[in-house]
Amino acid sequence: MRADVPPNDPKLPSEATTALIEFFHKSQSANAHLSSDWLYSLPTTMKSRGCEVLTQQWTPAKKQLQRAWCDNYLTVWQGVMAKLPEEEFPIPPIQGLQEKMTRGLFFKVLQKAAAECAQGVFINCELCTFVCRKAA
Repeated sequence: MRADVPPNDPKLPSEATTALIEFFHKSQSANAHLSSDWLYSLPTTMKSRGCEVLTQQWTPAKKQLQRAWCDNYLTVWQGVMAKLPEEEFPIPPIQGLQEKMTRGLFFKVLQKAAAECAQGVFINCELCTFVCRKAA
């Protein structure tokens, strides 16, 4: 997952969206379980549980869905915000963010990301499809 700008407007600011994406990727190492990296090991996990992976497919999000995916991620991130502590807590180094995060700071960055997405920035992610069945 990454923040992208439309090819026709490469100067569009995307710093807040990029910072939030990096925050979620780096938060995984802090046992926050906010990253979607588990999807990449799902076929191995399913096989270890006695399932046969019949198909797996990674598809880039279609251009028509880019805004919808942005809105979806922003909504998820808004839900995460309620679970963040109100007091300061340390975060890994992330360009565009302070060394400590708070719920209030997260809200401000989220608002900036929403404004960036409203201007055309989009969160570029792949859609994944897995079909498995329990091995006989």
